[in-house]
Amino acid sequence: MKRNFAIDLFKIILVFMVIELHLNVSSNSGFLHFLPSGVNYIFVDGIFRVAVPGFLLINGYFFYHSIKSNRYKKWLIRVTLIYIIWMIIYSYFWLDISKPPKEILKTVLFGYWHLWYLNAVVIAGILTYILRNLPVKTLLVISLMLYLIGLFIEYGGTYHIAKSQKIDTLLNWTPGHRNFLFLGFVFFNIGFLINKTKIYKHIKSSTVGFVIVISFILLIAEAYINFKNLGNVHFDNLLFLLFLTPAIFIALLQMGLKSDTAYLSTLATAIYLIHPLFIMSLKQVIMTDNPIFTPLIYLFAVAGGVVLIYLNRRFKYLL
Repeated sequence: MKRNFAIDLFKIILVFMVIELHLNVSSNSGFLHFLPSGVNYIFVDGIFRVAVPGFLLINGYFFYHSIKSNRYKKWLIRVTLIYIIWMIIYSYFWLDISKPPKEILKTVLFGYWHLWYLNAVVIAGILTYILRNLPVKTLLVISLMLYLIGLFIEYGGTYHIAKSQKIDTLLNWTPGHRNFLFLGFVFFNIGFLINKTKIYKHIKSSTVGFVIVISFILLIAEAYINFKNLGNVHFDNLLFLLFLTPAIFIALLQMGLKSDTAYLSTLATAIYLIHPLFIMSLKQVIMTDNPIFTPLIYLFAVAGGVVLIYLNRRFKYLL
C-alpha cells in the first residue's frame, strides 16, 4: 500500500528531535548542547517542541480512518495494550514500593517519562470518538480553549505569577499542563479534523507556506523571550506551536508524495519507545560529557528500533 512519504519521513525527523530534547533535558548532552546557550535553547525549547504536537497530529489524522472503517475498538485495545506493556518494561525505573502509593498511582495514571504520550493518545482518542459528531467549528473552539488553558497553566507556573506557594507548586506540576487534555486532545483532534474536512485540498499552498514562515519566526521569538526572561527553563506548551505544527502537516499532505514507506513510520515509533532505555543505561557507564555519549545513544536507538520491529513480528503489541 502506498503511503505519504513526506509524513513518514517527518516522523523520523520528529523522533530525532525527541531524542535531542531528552538528551539535552535529562543528560545535559546532545549534538546541540555545545552550541551557545541561547541558540541551543531556541532549538530545544522552541523549534524542536513541534515534535510531540506533530506526532499527535499524525495519530489523530489516521485515527479518522479507524473510525470510518469501524476499527475504533481494535485501535483502542491495541494502543492501550502497548501503553501497559511499555509501562511494565520501564517499571524497573519507576516502580519503587518504598514510595507512597499516591506517587505510584500518579505515574500509572499519567505515564512514566515519555510514556505520558501513549497515555495521552489513548484518552485523546476516546474523547475524539465521543465528540466526533460535533460541528467542526465547535471542536476547533474546544481545542483552542483547552490549549490556551494549558498554556496559561504552564506560563503562569514558570513565570511564578501566583503569590500562593501552593498554587505556584500546582501550576508548576508538569502533568497539569502536559497531559491528555491540554496538549494531547488538542493536537490529536486537530489532526482528526484535518482528515475529516480534507482542508489540505481546499487551502492554497501559498497560504500554508505563509503561515509556516510567520509562525516559525514567532515561535523563535517566543522561545527567545522566554530564554531572556528565565534562562534555561524548559517549556512544553508554546503558543505558536498551535499554528506552526498543523501548517507543516498540511503542507506535507499537499505534497502528495507516495511510496511504500511503512517501515520508516514503524521505525520512528520503535525508536521513540526504546531510546530512553539507552539514555538511562548508558549514563551509568559513560559520562554524559564524553564526546561519544550522544552518537552512541543515536546509534543504539536506531539499532534498538530495528530489533524491536523484528520482535514485534513475534510478540504483538510492542508497537
